[in-house]
Amino acid sequence: MGGKRRVLVVGGYGAVGHEVGRVLAADRDRLDLVVGGRDAAKAAAVAAELGVEHLRVDVDDRASVDAALAGIDLVVNCFIATREPSLAVPEAAATKGIAYVDVAGVPESFCERVLGLGDAAKASGATLVTALGLNPGLVGLLVAAQRAHFDALQSVDVYFVMGGRLGGLTARSMQGIADMVRAPARQWRDGAWQPPAPKSCGRKARPPFDRNVYFGPAMITTDLVGLPSALGLDAFRFWSGMERTLQGMAFLLGIRWGRADTPERAERFLRRLRWLGGKKSSDEIGLEVVAQGVRGAAPFERRVSFHCREELATALGAAFAVRQWLVDRLRSPGAFVPHQALDLGAFVDQLRQAPVGYEGSEAPLAAGGPAADLLAPRK
Repeated sequence: MGGKRRVLVVGGYGAVGHEVGRVLAADRDRLDLVVGGRDAAKAAAVAAELGVEHLRVDVDDRASVDAALAGIDLVVNCFIATREPSLAVPEAAATKGIAYVDVAGVPESFCERVLGLGDAAKASGATLVTALGLNPGLVGLLVAAQRAHFDALQSVDVYFVMGGRLGGLTARSMQGIADMVRAPARQWRDGAWQPPAPKSCGRKARPPFDRNVYFGPAMITTDLVGLPSALGLDAFRFWSGMERTLQGMAFLLGIRWGRADTPERAERFLRRLRWLGGKKSSDEIGLEVVAQGVRGAAPFERRVSFHCREELATALGAAFAVRQWLVDRLRSPGAFVPHQALDLGAFVDQLRQAPVGYEGSEAPLAAGGPAADLLAPRK
């Protein structure tokens, strides 16, 4: 690619979009950043802070989207409604040959509809990458990146911890998380997705928590569905927990009782959960991947982890994808989930260099078996 490219961040004044803008503002020697959103005044305020352009765009109005994408080379979609989201932005990108990434998580049907635009994207020469938030997004990328370190990767356990302050969460995102919690949890074993067994585990979480955390099985998102078979895994388990056990129990019960079913109820529920978390809780999230397999005919284990604010974690995947696109490292053309499109080695390098407390370790395993034996379930 020659010359500077124009990148539009839709929803650029929201928590995640603002974070994407902050990260990409450091690349202004290579791109011209534009902050977009339905509220022109809010977009202008963030653009002034970042020293970039702004424009108004309504994602529910195809004419508005078409006008906003004029002269744009890549669009980052950070505004995906948790209920009946509009497909106008990815549809316009796919037909106009404009590169597209989003931070969609739920509803999963949105990600599936974006993937359904693959033929249109191929015809126009566009690359579309959906589900590039924290989860889905960074989780799948970090898991897929472990394959290069083993002769045979056998099992992966993922541990996600939400800090007690619930930093970065909003009423809208709470509704999306509630949908994920209600979805049936699954774990990979015996070559298929099956009901969780065991259904919970207790484990000491990595920094910044450094405390025992109760974990339950997490939803398997669109980007993770095909990973175990693609990586040749015998076992894959994704665990999710909260820094404070009481807070986590209240969260699960509240979701079951409909406390996040409307924006108003979700806002009240979020305030109560933060009160339960307490002022001494962390405002960060933590993610750890424990991978086990064979290297040089011997059992081996790798552990990688990072922690940062939730909104930064959600923004990083999209920002990393833009930077890879700038140097022609994104797969093209078509519609993809993150681990199909990004250069995984470059992604890990990007994560190491980000302000996320990245840590990694690896060591031979003593004889004794796979992760299922080493990581004992909570009694």
